[in-house]
Amino acid sequence: ASPDFARLVSNANPAVEFVQDPHGISNLMTSRLNVKLNLLVSLMQDATAVFGTDMPLLSVSQAYQFPPGADGALPTVSLHNEARAIRVALAAGVRGNLSVLMRFANAAGFDWIHYADAS
Repeated sequence: ASPDFARLVSNANPAVEFVQDPHGISNLMTSRLNVKLNLLVSLMQDATAVFGTDMPLLSVSQAYQFPPGADGALPTVSLHNEARAIRVALAAGVRGNLSVLMRFANAAGFDWIHYADAS
């Protein structure tokens, strides 16, 4: 493993549900991103009137992914290759809406927030 890969940390926050990938690395991220994700969860937990108390609160469908072409896939460069980005949504059954989630993500200090409509 490269030195950069060895610096990645595993997020084990029980309020975050990680969609497992075939390689079992979906919860790996930089320590900076780990701090931001845990702060986001903490802010959401403090707002139980908005989101309720269901656990997990968040579902992460994409975090670290192998660098482009490393797993035989077509080369697509992404911040996910460096474990500096996550794709997050409210976990199933959690009250609230994405605009509120985005405001909390902004308050947690994420560098960039993008909303993509599923339709």
